[in-house]
Amino acid sequence: MLNFKEFVQASAAFLPTAWTGSESGEDADHKTPVGSVDMPMNGVEKNGVISFLNLTANVPEIQITDGSTLTISHAHLRNFIGQDYQDKLKKGTNITIKYDSHGENSRVSGITIH
Repeated sequence: MLNFKEFVQASAAFLPTAWTGSESGEDADHKTPVGSVDMPMNGVEKNGVISFLNLTANVPEIQITDGSTLTISHAHLRNFIGQDYQDKLKKGTNITIKYDSHGENSRVSGITIH
């Protein structure tokens, strides 16, 4: 399977042979802008206070005051918050949830307890 950079180089004849995937369109011999494969994605942050918390379920559920609901596995909670996540997550605690992108199928990229 090709990665994105190899796919573009193999299928896009209009790109110069010196294209590395890190330059903007202006750097690529002034061709039409092609962007960059290492361009950061626009993430989303949800901030609020935990208004509902169910850690006893098979897939824990966290609701915050901005109306967002997060269902996430125990393993992911341990990775983002630590082994003692059950002690840190309490109703009334300030929380920030970071997502990779917009939309309901976006992936959680971080959770911060304040």
